[in-house]
Amino acid sequence: MVSRSIELLSRHRRASLLFALAAGTLIGDLSLFIVPLLVGELIKTFGFSEGQMGLIIAGRLALLVVTSFLVASRMHRWDGRKVAIAGAGAIVFANLISAVAASTEMYVASRFVLGAGEGAILTAVTALAAKTRDPEKTFSLIALGVVGGAIVVYLTVPYALAALGLELTFLLTALAVLFLAPALWLLGPSSNDTVVTAMTAFPWTLVGAGVLLAELLLNVGANTMWFYVELIGARLGLGVEHVGTTLALVCLFALVGPIIAHQLNTKYGRLLPISAGFVLLGFAAMLTTHAATPLFYMVGISISSAMLGFCGIYLVGLAAYLDPSGRLAGATRGFVAIGNTIAPGLGGTILLAGGTYETIGWVSLLASLGAIMVIYSTVQTTSRPIPGS
Repeated sequence: MVSRSIELLSRHRRASLLFALAAGTLIGDLSLFIVPLLVGELIKTFGFSEGQMGLIIAGRLALLVVTSFLVASRMHRWDGRKVAIAGAGAIVFANLISAVAASTEMYVASRFVLGAGEGAILTAVTALAAKTRDPEKTFSLIALGVVGGAIVVYLTVPYALAALGLELTFLLTALAVLFLAPALWLLGPSSNDTVVTAMTAFPWTLVGAGVLLAELLLNVGANTMWFYVELIGARLGLGVEHVGTTLALVCLFALVGPIIAHQLNTKYGRLLPISAGFVLLGFAAMLTTHAATPLFYMVGISISSAMLGFCGIYLVGLAAYLDPSGRLAGATRGFVAIGNTIAPGLGGTILLAGGTYETIGWVSLLASLGAIMVIYSTVQTTSRPIPGS
């Protein structure tokens, strides 16, 4: 009877921790989902050009990266729950300032504060999730929650913006963060589901750098194609409404990657699933960019959507295995942001240089194959055996 009670208590604590980790990740990603939907209205309200909007977004991502690296390097000493709560507070403050901004300078400053808050909470939550006993399962469940949140955002924010305007949309974003924030109290190293270990050196070793480089290649390769997915569809004769409907359906396929990762866990090791995921991701990019019919186009972006999340889960799981302190896993969030910053510029450079969407497909394929080579070559330098190697 006592053992049964202990088991139920352990399950309750794990469920509470998973809910807190998913809530924290969604708080950090919320503005990343919403801002692209607001670009047109922001240009009208503040008079920004498209180029200026790009620079503001790049500046915010730069603050996210810097904060991510700072937090990751100290996660073996700092209280992850306090860092996450501070990050959430900065996000709320930034959205409130954006809602009442009376000048472009005030709005831009609020976006930089937002980037710092996002970097803090995303890195802290990722580092804490890396300390759980089954990182791949933990990250797959978090991803499911975040994708579900993204679907809700994409279905509601356009209507909220049209009905309420820009200022109230920022205010509602702040209220949404405040609604989720109490869950962050459930974070912390006191949970029975965490493995409390701390490496003495920050993991900028060759193997650590290899994992981070693979994370960078993942996001550069996949997102360089994704930034042009609407135009690729238009080339096939699909109207904007058809592409929009297709992308909404593709959001459902984004759930497939985390579900497969959760079921597989480490049954076949870590390197084999990562390799298979990257191969499928590269194949999907080629299929999408070389599609001659809408059917192949839809199949390509569906596979790409599923495998992007799948590869990300296993990469951060590998980082958690190599560095149980959570710092290497936390640092991956910064490289996600760097990849998302590089991708549109790389795609634009390819097209301006005379390349085509097919060229972008080849670049995405090479990035996927390069990530596999980087992982296999760098894990040979670690003394820890990698399952599946």
